[in-house]
Amino acid sequence: MQYDEFQAEATAHGIRTGSMTIDYHDAIRRLDAGEFDTPNVRGLRILQCLAQADEAGLLGKLRLR
Repeated sequence: MQYDEFQAEATAHGIRTGSMTIDYHDAIRRLDAGEFDTPNVRGLRILQCLAQADEAGLLGKLRLR
C-alpha cells in the first residue's frame, strides 16, 4: 500500500504540515484522540516534530488545558 508523503516540520509557532500550522497543544490533543493513527507514520512524524521542538527549547513548559 502506498501513501502520500506526509511532510511535518517543527517551527516556533507549531508543527507545519503543508500550508497549515498546528499549535503544539493541538497536536498533542489530536495525537491523543487518534487523528494521526492511520497511517501511523503520520503520528510518528508529529512525535518527531514534538521531540525536535522540545530539544530546540520551543516548547518551554506546556501548560495542561
